[in-house]
Amino acid sequence: MLRRFPDPTISYLGNGLVNRRLLKSIAFELKAQKQIATFYNGASDILRKHGFDPDYFLREDKPGDVPFKVYDRLSNPNARTLYVKVDGRLQPLQSVSDPVDALRPYEETRLYVPLECREEIDTMHKRLYS
Repeated sequence: MLRRFPDPTISYLGNGLVNRRLLKSIAFELKAQKQIATFYNGASDILRKHGFDPDYFLREDKPGDVPFKVYDRLSNPNARTLYVKVDGRLQPLQSVSDPVDALRPYEETRLYVPLECREEIDTMHKRLYS
């Protein structure tokens, strides 16, 4: 039903869901506000050139992870810390393991765009980032 909907945005997205042709991701690494504004304006122009509305086809996501959460009784009284025995004494894992102590939360930014525009938008992003 959605694949034949009169609205081209709904039709494209419905067809993408049914045929598993969803928006494609690009790793996004611009930091300076001027670069970000330039990128979004350029990406919006590319999408419009290909007949896509940037309000619906230029989406951002920021997945992240906390690979190891240090025990913090104040923020989470139910949290449990991991201990290891070192020289007969129990020690918090992060205090005796440099690799575990080095684990930090991370976040990345990914943009999602139609496959038809991905290469052109990615090329523009790389040009701005380098």
